[in-house]
Amino acid sequence: LEFESMAGVAAGGISIHDGRTWHGSGPNISDLPRRGIGLHFVPVNAKWTGDAMKSRLWRKYVEDVVENDGDVSEIELDDEVFPITWTPKMI
Repeated sequence: LEFESMAGVAAGGISIHDGRTWHGSGPNISDLPRRGIGLHFVPVNAKWTGDAMKSRLWRKYVEDVVENDGDVSEIELDDEVFPITWTPKMI
């Protein structure tokens, strides 16, 4: 395991990294809540897999299909929840 940075981010700062990057933070030692937002970008042709059932975040999008022995890869991503932000045709 090699560390690229242990510098951390100052209060009010931002960290941008690949979702596969192992990351985290120490405990919140202030009296204020820690706020965060996660943005996930995926290819426009992304498909669900059964692994979504392992996630508290993604499970709700596939559980009905899985419980009825359906094929999760046939679930279309809802544009209201997963908006398309860019496609090659937009160039």
